[in-house]
Amino acid sequence: MKTFQYWFIIIGLAICTQANSQSCTAVTNSNDNNFFTFCQPGSSYTLTGDYTITLNNNSNVLINGNVTIIGTLTINILGSAGSFVQVQSPFTLTATNLTFSGSGTTKSLVVDGPSAKVVVSGVLNFGGLNLAVDTNGTPGGSVSAGSITGGGNTTCATGSNLTCPTFTVTGSCSPAGSGICSPGSGLPVTLLHLSASSKANKVELRWATASELNFDYFDIQRSSSGIYFRSIGQVTGNGTTNKRHDYLFEDESPLIGTNYYRLKSVDFDGYTEYFDIISVEFSDQKRFTIFPNPNNGKSINSSINFNSEQEYTLTIMNNFGAVIGRYPSNESELKVTFKEDLPRGVYHAKLSSPDYSKTVRFVVVY
Repeated sequence: MKTFQYWFIIIGLAICTQANSQSCTAVTNSNDNNFFTFCQPGSSYTLTGDYTITLNNNSNVLINGNVTIIGTLTINILGSAGSFVQVQSPFTLTATNLTFSGSGTTKSLVVDGPSAKVVVSGVLNFGGLNLAVDTNGTPGGSVSAGSITGGGNTTCATGSNLTCPTFTVTGSCSPAGSGICSPGSGLPVTLLHLSASSKANKVELRWATASELNFDYFDIQRSSSGIYFRSIGQVTGNGTTNKRHDYLFEDESPLIGTNYYRLKSVDFDGYTEYFDIISVEFSDQKRFTIFPNPNNGKSINSSINFNSEQEYTLTIMNNFGAVIGRYPSNESELKVTFKEDLPRGVYHAKLSSPDYSKTVRFVVVY
């Protein structure tokens, strides 16, 4: 396993994607102000793989961006002085599994502010440490997990400057007397699995739920980067049920290359929840499509099934080659609304980029 060590005073987080298991170390300074991050400063990032952060005396992890770890994040805490992981409002730390380990004795998971969140789809393991969990004196903050294990003297700290965040656990929670594993309502959906597979001309998403509570529908979302997602469809849920339900969604217009998917669940009262991000590779010939065709002359939609490495231009021309308009974009889908309705007739839409060019004919008949 490769080992990387970095030291940063951070003002943000980064937009990046990395793979493979990595270890990182944060070091001590006299001001308790040595914050560690994986990447250069930015706004948010997604990492794929298992990661370990080692905190020495008075070393802290400040999370002031949206961080997603598709894998296990291990916080290894050493030394006798206080070290902590702090998630600031309104940001979210998301991980498949989150584990605390090490010989340290005084440390905290700080969920700082009413909109700060820690979301663990699998196991949140406090590792038998004397862990204090608080929101740093401000109200709110939440921690949700598929299951929680603690051991030792795991407690939820309270006091003049400490307020316990809201805990929601869909599965098992131990130890029962820790203050963290107090009774609470379950999340609307208990997800058993989510998978994606590439077919001849589409991607199939399959998932299953063990239970649903007051549940309305799933919003299926796709991304080419793993960071920015858009909705590509919905699947209706089953209300309230304790029986297993299996679901299937077919993405009939996947992008060539890596497609990232996630599920957003929506409750009848508007509560939403996001689940793990998964990815799948898709291979196909590059395609450029214009729709609707025939057209009413008011607007036109274009779609490509690949990520253009540079900005492309959509050019609309009449049947004599006269240019009606040029529209630059770098999105996989583009809608053009014409300033004036196009008269009836035959038109051409040409997509031009450094690595692709194609012209498609469409007809205005309305």
